[in-house]
Amino acid sequence: MFRKNLMYAAIAATLGLSGTVWGADSTATVTQAGSANNGVITQAGVGIAGPASASIDQNGDNNTGSINQHDCCNPEATITQVGSMHSSSIEQGNVYQTSASTIQNGHSNQANISQVQGSGGVTDDSGASILQSGNDSSGAIYQQGSSHSTAGIIQSTVSGTAAINQISGDSNSAAINQDNAFYAIAQIDQSGSNNTANIDQSSPTGIPYSDYAHANINQSSDDNAATINQLSALSSEASVSQSGGGSHTALVQQEEGNYLSASINQFGGGGEGGEGASGEMATINQSGDYNYAWISQGGSGNVANINQSGLGTAEAHNTATITQAGSGNQGTIIQSGGAGNSASIWQN
Repeated sequence: MFRKNLMYAAIAATLGLSGTVWGADSTATVTQAGSANNGVITQAGVGIAGPASASIDQNGDNNTGSINQHDCCNPEATITQVGSMHSSSIEQGNVYQTSASTIQNGHSNQANISQVQGSGGVTDDSGASILQSGNDSSGAIYQQGSSHSTAGIIQSTVSGTAAINQISGDSNSAAINQDNAFYAIAQIDQSGSNNTANIDQSSPTGIPYSDYAHANINQSSDDNAATINQLSALSSEASVSQSGGGSHTALVQQEEGNYLSASINQFGGGGEGGEGASGEMATINQSGDYNYAWISQGGSGNVANINQSGLGTAEAHNTATITQAGSGNQGTIIQSGGAGNSASIWQN
């Protein structure tokens, strides 16, 4: 069976056909040159007989690559596309210790990776990554029912869109890095405990191309950590929302930018601003002018810090607000740079 699988994969690669390889311990490869091609690999097996490996390599424009792996052990999937207007999809279901990666070099490309639990209930220790260079590209990773898994998207693109969704899993990590993040959008959603989320929207030194960027992180359950960095940005927005039992940490850093907006909302099971969350920590650091920072916390024993620096004149002022509902909370606002700033702390 293994020799037949290899032979079929070789024929499919040579003729540019779709490939279906049954059973574990199989390898399939598709290589295509030119435009408007379609490459498909499907691998399915039962048990833990061995790993399955699949790769698609396409060079041209307007190509489509798809890999589907399910009910097998330690599958590996890789799609590499050079050119523009490509579409790629990797789906891995009911598998353990999965690995999926997509590399796209060109403009207006789309990449999707999905790793789901399925009826067998195993997707732990999975890894997914998307690397895109070029403009107007989008990447999305969806992991469901997985713990101790990683997801990462790196984009060097103008008007890039990146989204990571990790549902019903603990001790997962998600990271989005967008260089030259002009009009970039980044979104991370996580449900579960002990998860970490990081978004970095920055531009190289001296290249002001991170303007009008948007970053958003949503986390639920307990003991999660979120970080957003926006460097050399103009008119950019960053927001963190964390709900659950508490002990979350959130950090937003917006440096060397103007007209920036940052918000952190930490609340317990009682809803936004509700009591029940405790031991939360939120920090916003901003440098520049016309910036706005807001932190809202509900519960007890929480800490909120806002640091703003800039000109601080009546014509270029910064605004900071901290709202805390509960007992034993601590709120601090530090503004430096002159006059015209506004700071308010509300506790009850």
